[in-house]
Amino acid sequence: AGSDGTITFSIFDRTPMILEAKGTRTEIAFDPLPHVQQPMIDAVVRYFRGEGPNPCPLAEAIETMEWMDAFTQRRKSA
Repeated sequence: AGSDGTITFSIFDRTPMILEAKGTRTEIAFDPLPHVQQPMIDAVVRYFRGEGPNPCPLAEAIETMEWMDAFTQRRKSA
C-alpha cells in the first residue's frame, strides 16, 4: 500500500492486477509469460548436479528477502 492507493498482483498465475486509488478500482488482466520460471529451474538443477554455480547464494537470498519485506511493509502513521 502506498499513500495514495494499492497495487495487488500475482507473479505466476492468471489473477488480474488490481489498482486501487482514490476510491477507484481497476483490474488489468493479462496472460503470464510462458516458461518464465524455466531458466531458474534449469540453473538450480545444474547447481545440484555440480554442473554450474549457485544461482542464488545465501547472501543474495537474504538481501532479496529483506528488500521484499521492506517493500511490502505497510506505512505506519506518524
